[in-house]
Formats: sequence, structure tokens, C-alpha cells
Amino acid sequence: LSGAVRVARVDDGGGEVALAELRYGAFVGEMALLDEGPASARVRATAAGQAFRWPADRLRRLLHEDERMALRLLRVMSRALSVRLRETSRQVR
Repeated sequence: LSGAVRVARVDDGGGEVALAELRYGAFVGEMALLDEGPASARVRATAAGQAFRWPADRLRRLLHEDERMALRLLRVMSRALSVRLRETSRQVR
């Protein structure tokens, strides 16, 4: 990702609740990749940039074929999820 995106969830009334602003180098969609569930938030560009989309089936196939890459990616995603969960916990307090 280059540029910036706003991550938000939809509330019960149909409005958006901002969760995060992500910038260069960030990634999204890791939860759906890990648990194969539906998207938990909306992502919208807030600044011009570029994003790379990799279909989940192709990524899973690649990870199955390259264990070193799979381990690296899981470490990166785990760290990112941990940081995001800690930030969310901090906001709820």
C-alpha cells in the first residue's frame, strides 16, 4: 500500500465507525486470509496511492509451496494483528 486508507466498521445504524488510518507499507485483509471469514471492516482510500491485491487462493497456494515464505508472512501478520488488537483495547478503556 502506498498513499493512505481509512479502515472503518459499519455500526448498527449503517454509519461508519473509524478504526484506523493506514499508510505506506500497511496491509489489510489478513483476518479473512487466516480465518476465511468475511471482511470485518471497510477500507477506503483517503490519499492517492497504489495497492496490490493478491487473490486468497493464489496466496494460499504459494504459501503451501514455500514454507519459509509462509512462516515469514505469518510472523508479519501476527505482529500486525497484535499491534492492532492492543490499539483497539487501548481505545476501549
